[in-house]
Formats: sequence, structure tokens, C-alpha cells
Amino acid sequence: MKRLMLSCEQASFLIVKKEEKNLSVKERMLLWMHLSMCSLCKMFAIQNKFISDRLKHIHDVAETQSLSDAEKRELSESIK
Repeated sequence: MKRLMLSCEQASFLIVKKEEKNLSVKERMLLWMHLSMCSLCKMFAIQNKFISDRLKHIHDVAETQSLSDAEKRELSESIK
């Protein structure tokens, strides 16, 4: 019989994977079981979600905003 409990390392892998793509039903169940018992991994999941959300927001904002030509010149000149 395969193990029904994930290690913290396996759980952290699934937490990160969950931010990138959908987990299978089995993976979701195993992760839920682990997070219901492990407060450290639960905190990691909360922190990872927060960081991922912030990065997505920054990326979205960066795509909609850009420097004007004058700002680009000024920045380029200040670097030289």
C-alpha cells in the first residue's frame, strides 16, 4: 500500500505546483490532508499564495504601464 501521508518536502512541492497549474484530485486530497495537520506547511502555502498574487499583480501593472520617450531618454542619460 502506498503512503497516504505526504512529507513536508512533497507538500511544499505541491503547494508551489498548485500556483502554476491544477493539481490532480489525488494530489489535492493528499495536500489537504497534510495541510490540515501541519501548521508550518499551511503557513508556507499562505505565504506562497501571497507572493504569487503580488508577482502576478506587478506583472499585470508592468504590461499596462510604460515610460514615455522623454522618460526613457532621461533614464538612459542618467545611466551613462
